[in-house]
Amino acid sequence: MNAGEAVELLKKMESIGGQGVVNDDLMVIYTARIGWNNQRIRVSTINDVPDVGDTPHTIVIPGLLNPVEQDYIINILNADANLMHRHITFVNRLISKSP
Repeated sequence: MNAGEAVELLKKMESIGGQGVVNDDLMVIYTARIGWNNQRIRVSTINDVPDVGDTPHTIVIPGLLNPVEQDYIINILNADANLMHRHITFVNRLISKSP
């Protein structure tokens, strides 16, 4: 399964469950071929799946991130700082809704 197929399954699950988790504020780290000489890592939203090349793919949906993790994702993985802010706000809202 590639990253796009995995995202489509998550969207289908969201449409059935209606929990409000899959939306444009959800940051995803998309990876391909980790450990190979042609590995790729991209950061985007759940609704904007980047082309990361050949499989195997992995998608990582971060939860709470400490400041070092945030800096790494922004400065090393070149994530958009606005996306990071929206993701953190979204995750905090989800946590505050939890019973």
